[in-house]
Amino acid sequence: ITDATGRHEVTSYRMKDFDGVQDAELSSHDADGATGSHTVIVVDASGSMRKDDVPGYKSRTEAVYDCLARDFLLPQLAKDNEKGENLVSLLEMSDETKVI
Repeated sequence: ITDATGRHEVTSYRMKDFDGVQDAELSSHDADGATGSHTVIVVDASGSMRKDDVPGYKSRTEAVYDCLARDFLLPQLAKDNEKGENLVSLLEMSDETKVI
């Protein structure tokens, strides 16, 4: 992620005219603590991800999604999930952000 000039790498930056996010309220079933997790995965979808320089894959994008499925999703699905829901949000970042 870069700043608006595209010259300085940043991990995040405040958007102009953004007032922030309201705090979430706990529901009655949340009173006993954590009930799961929410993982946000951001995948680079820029033009450079079309390169075919990862051995065994047609593109960097194909390699990313294969690794996500094999190394992240399959182990998550194999876990016994007694404490609640595990949510995953997938965002593709290019000129715009697309929620998958």
